[in-house]
Amino acid sequence: MKKKLKEVYTVLIVFLIIALPIVHLNYVIKLAKEQGEVRKIKKIVSESEELYQSKKIELENKVDLEKIEKEARTKLRMEVSNEIEYFKLK
Repeated sequence: MKKKLKEVYTVLIVFLIIALPIVHLNYVIKLAKEQGEVRKIKKIVSESEELYQSKKIELENKVDLEKIEKEARTKLRMEVSNEIEYFKLK
């Protein structure tokens, strides 16, 4: 009986010594793959944020340019109409 019990404990210890590192290594590998995917996603998100900011700045600048251009056209029209009125009065 003691001999069988000793064999069972020996098999159990050997199983634990061999199986636990394999299972642990498997989880470590899965975790590393998931962390790699997370890094890729974070990189994509940061690139998207940079692109968004640059497009936002371009859009704001474009709106500003359109506003300035519209004001310049209005000012030019006013100057032209003032000159026309000046010549009409002469």
